[in-house]
Amino acid sequence: MQRKRRLYLRQVVDALQHSRRTGCQLRNLPAPFPAWTAFDYYFRRWQQQRLWEQLN
Repeated sequence: MQRKRRLYLRQVVDALQHSRRTGCQLRNLPAPFPAWTAFDYYFRRWQQQRLWEQLN
């Protein structure tokens, strides 16, 4: 059984889009976003699964 997510994946995508759009690093995201480590985890996980290539 999987544990329940503490973070909505939509927040992850929004943070990644904000980072790409503004050029800011994930560590420097504004206060409304949760901790950068969560976004880094999902980004690297999706990168290993080649999800970005499938989306493009």
